[in-house]
Amino acid sequence: MLAAALSVRAAAGVVTPAYAPVYAPPSGAWGAPLGAGLADASVMPLLPAGLNVPSLTTPEGLRAAAPLVQSLQKALSISPQAFAKMKPADKASAIELAVEDAREQARIKVYELVEEARVAASRPMDKEGRAALYAATARLMEVRTFYGPWLEEDASAAIEQSYTATSARAWEVRTSLLDSDLPDAAPAAKPKADAAPKKAYVLDPSSYALKLREDMKNNKSGWGQDDLHAIYTGFGFELRQGGKHRFYSHPAFPQLHDSVSRQNDLPPGYASSALKNIAELERLVAEQGKTAAAPATGPRAR
Repeated sequence: MLAAALSVRAAAGVVTPAYAPVYAPPSGAWGAPLGAGLADASVMPLLPAGLNVPSLTTPEGLRAAAPLVQSLQKALSISPQAFAKMKPADKASAIELAVEDAREQARIKVYELVEEARVAASRPMDKEGRAALYAATARLMEVRTFYGPWLEEDASAAIEQSYTATSARAWEVRTSLLDSDLPDAAPAAKPKADAAPKKAYVLDPSSYALKLREDMKNNKSGWGQDDLHAIYTGFGFELRQGGKHRFYSHPAFPQLHDSVSRQNDLPPGYASSALKNIAELERLVAEQGKTAAAPATGPRAR
């Protein structure tokens, strides 16, 4: 839905906003120092559930470490160069303090974003109002995509509720603008007699994927890369191979995507992420019955 809202033509008066991210992506200078610090076995228990050390040190996974890096830099005034020179025990202490601060800052940001989105959705939908609405939707998506493990249950629920309402409003505005952009003098084109109507996406998961989902709901631990592959592909996601990760995205709803580490004993966060993506897929498929089907292509959520 976000991708569809951001893909409206400029001729319809819609802008694709360059929104300020919730967290600035960590610079590459943090990759090696953070990797060395997280390699300490005593550090893993300090991290939020759902984050695993190998994924946090990859280029794409470093984004999920943005709250931690921000707290190291701002709350503790530690640069990547200074962090690299610290003793292992001092690094562990710094990470412990930064994790605590990052959790609190993430909670504050969530409720600021929820209020920002509420205000944006209630504004008049002129050019500036639309830009604010799409920016708020993109920022909510950023939190859902990258920072879920940093959120407590209430904050996570608040993000989900806000994203559902805000993205629905963005879709409503997008549909209205496209309708109003049709030339008044041009009669509606009649479909050819032999032309088949555009079909909405039909979700047809495999029986094994359905069973995996029920099992993952009951226990999010003990799953490996092959299990995640089976559930994602069983629900229609497509695989793209990476070096240390497998990347999955849905062809009909490309805003739904995830990366899975090549491990046979994955942290529970991977199962949680898969369940959230599948729930969102089902919601988007159901939404097709209320509005036009979501387009099969569009910019990925940022």
